Amino acid sequence: MNKSDKSNEQSLIKACVNGDSKAFKTLYDQHVDTMYAICLRYMSNSDEAKDALQEGFIRVFKNLGSFKFTGSFEGWLKRIFVNISIEQ
Repeated sequence: MNKSDKSNEQSLIKACVNGDSKAFKTLYDQHVDTMYAICLRYMSNSDEAKDALQEGFIRVFKNLGSFKFTGSFEGWLKRIFVNISIEQ
């Protein structure tokens, strides 16, 4: 990821933390396919994967303010979705 992309990602995350619903939608749209694929790998069917996906995004949006911008945001997301899938 280049410097401009990282800056855009940080701006998007900060907008989400500040309650911008368009930013939430953009963040969701950017990552939903990858996170669904992760859930699908761990779950036995697509309905369970969709439940895990929903639960994962709820957790992401509740905890987005705790992301410290020190590592990969996508890695942080993936860890959440793997954990949700394992828990369920």
